Formats: sequence, C-alpha cells, structure tokens
Amino acid sequence: MAKRFIISEEERSNIRSRYGLINEQPRQLSGQEVFELQTALNDYFKMKKVMSNGKIFQIPVDDKWGPTTINALKKFQTMEKIDSDGIPGGDTYNALHKLGLDQDIIDKAINFVKDLF
Repeated sequence: MAKRFIISEEERSNIRSRYGLINEQPRQLSGQEVFELQTALNDYFKMKKVMSNGKIFQIPVDDKWGPTTINALKKFQTMEKIDSDGIPGGDTYNALHKLGLDQDIIDKAINFVKDLF
C-alpha cells in the first residue's frame, strides 16, 4: 500500500511550478511530440487490431493536442493497464517503448521525464 504524505499548499505550488504542472496537468506537448505520439498510438491500435465502426481505430495525425488525442491516449493506457489519466507520463512512454513503437520520441520523452525527477 502506498504511503500518503501531507504537504502544504505552498509546497504543492512549488512542485507544480518546478515541473511545469498547471492544474495538475503537465506542460503542453510541442507539435512534433504530439505528431509522434499520435503516430505511435495509431501503430499500437493497428498492431492490436483495435476496431471501431468495423475499421481499425485510428486518430488524425495532425500535431494538435486535444480531446481526440487525449481519449486515444486514455484508451491505450486502459488497454496497457496504466493509470488512464490522459497524461503521457513515464509509465505511458515505457509501455510504448516496450512495444517498440516510435523509439525516437519515446527516448526523448523518457529522458525528459527522468530529468524532472
């Protein structure tokens, strides 16, 4: 069972600002990062043969971070038994990495997340 720590609102604010969190959300991904994540998600859905309306489930690869990408990310996280929060964190990139999907962005993201901690 995970231990819970009680921190003050000031400490919480310091942590948020230090790691680029706003309202508990990570910094916005850049267009290239979103493009590469969308591509990796589509590759995953093809590999797993995830169907929607009789076709392989795919999302637009448009480098725009929005509800479509977030919902696809949540679908991926749920399928891989990761906390499905729609935030592309370390566990998400590690799961993509294990599957061999889109190595360049995954390596960059893993290093970015590691640098945060």
